[in-house]
Amino acid sequence: MTSCYTIAGLLLAGLVLAGGSQAASPDAWTEFRAQVAARCATAADLKTPYIRLDPFGTASYGVARVTGIQPDGHWATVVCVLRKTPDGPVDVEVSAPLQDWVAAQ
Repeated sequence: MTSCYTIAGLLLAGLVLAGGSQAASPDAWTEFRAQVAARCATAADLKTPYIRLDPFGTASYGVARVTGIQPDGHWATVVCVLRKTPDGPVDVEVSAPLQDWVAAQ
């Protein structure tokens, strides 16, 4: 007689293995990072952008830090966030320059 624990263990192992097969390939992560970098460079609107990426982002978002020269000639660093979808990153948003951020009260 098979115990409930054995059945539950087999089901759990199956779910873990199935979830692992859904993981992105190294090529997919490289493409994702390239898309995030390109979209953030454009959205940040900074001259000579230098981009640092969170390598995998969050479960729902790609995240980058972009540093470059603003139209007024001053350096700025902004945070760029893109929503992940099965078709690639969409909905690019850029923060105010970090030097303009205020302290929490």
